Amino acid sequence: MTGIIADILEDSIAEELELEAGDEVVAINGYEINDLIDFNYHTADEEFTMLVRKKSGEKICFDISHYPYEDIGIEFTDNVFDGIRSCRNNCSFCFVSQLPEGCRKTMYLKDDDYRMSFMEGSYITGTNLSEEDYERIFRMRLSPLYISIHTTNPELRVQLLKNPAAANIKELLTRLKDNDIYINGQLVLCPGINDGEELIKTIEDLMEYTPQLFSLALVPVGLTEFCKYPEIKLYQPDEAAEVIRIAQEYQGKLGEDNFIYVADEFYLIAGQKMPEAEHYKEFSQIENGVGMTAALYDEWNCVINELPKNFNEPLELNFITGISGAAVLQPIIDDLNKIENLKVNIFPVKNSFFGESVTVTGLVTGSCILKGLAEWRRQQTQKPKIIIPDVMLKFDAPVFLDDMTVDELAEKLDADIQVVANGVQGILEALGAEFLYEEI
Repeated sequence: MTGIIADILEDSIAEELELEAGDEVVAINGYEINDLIDFNYHTADEEFTMLVRKKSGEKICFDISHYPYEDIGIEFTDNVFDGIRSCRNNCSFCFVSQLPEGCRKTMYLKDDDYRMSFMEGSYITGTNLSEEDYERIFRMRLSPLYISIHTTNPELRVQLLKNPAAANIKELLTRLKDNDIYINGQLVLCPGINDGEELIKTIEDLMEYTPQLFSLALVPVGLTEFCKYPEIKLYQPDEAAEVIRIAQEYQGKLGEDNFIYVADEFYLIAGQKMPEAEHYKEFSQIENGVGMTAALYDEWNCVINELPKNFNEPLELNFITGISGAAVLQPIIDDLNKIENLKVNIFPVKNSFFGESVTVTGLVTGSCILKGLAEWRRQQTQKPKIIIPDVMLKFDAPVFLDDMTVDELAEKLDADIQVVANGVQGILEALGAEFLYEEI
């Protein structure tokens, strides 16, 4: 396999070597490189050789000397050069299996690659790990890994993942623990299936894997209207409250050694107040929706007293969010509306693309916004300004999950659209006060 160069950093060793986008790194010290892990591992020494195939087809071997671990200035088109490993499971609650037609193509990729787990924090089940994979994980110290545990009951895990290899969960965790590989785990909970007594048993089992089991996130199952398994249902308030109660019982027992965290969505479903920021320690699972609200409020409290008391000119902003996001943002919107000459509206958009049971902001599509704002837009006499968080878009392009672009949406709505960062930074961008974010 070869790593295709996407970009070369200025004033770097790679620039000195006159490497350029489209060239391919073939080998380091004679070793084939299959991913960015291999590349970083073999270029960590002070001296190494690097075989490169130029776009012309010419092969050149460079002898390189640098400081240990110094970045030589190459960015690749992908982190994995030999293709992402696809998932061999057929989980009843798999979100990818519930997607409708018309999504961005990459949405349909079901990955289960331990390398992406290490590099990007994606969750894996471990059902496709070979002995060679284990040996590499241990030898290269690929830690932490993010593991979708779901349950420690082997039979139930096989039932959930629909893969006989899923029964290996305790063996997987034991091997990682014994080799001092740290784990961030998650349990995607389904009402009446792996919660209740099964959840209690799972937590009891997982306590044996600490401190290598660094954190455990309890996450409610997410369902679109295209789910094919009627036994998988959404959480109701009383069921969500019971999950929180069980978690709090063990959090109390563990005290400072707590590793169990409940996803924000459970608190929203149950209508309960979320813990303060201190509860989440390092926020090790914030990308999994755990502690995101507490972190948001903590940041907001750092800037609220620095905001102006009034604006010289009237300013009206219209923030677009998902249903869950609106509930979280409302206290901040209330604070903003206390500022003179500032009017901030928030529009919680129902998800007409995936189904109204999907309430998170990151899954709102362009067509959802178009449909959700249609009646409001007809009532506006002036061209409105709409604020959209970048979490709704592709990371490297202004494209929604349904492949509608921001420009297309702006044209269809006849509105000015500003894309901002998700969270406090984006709010300050919309206000024109980005400088405050750099101060906190």
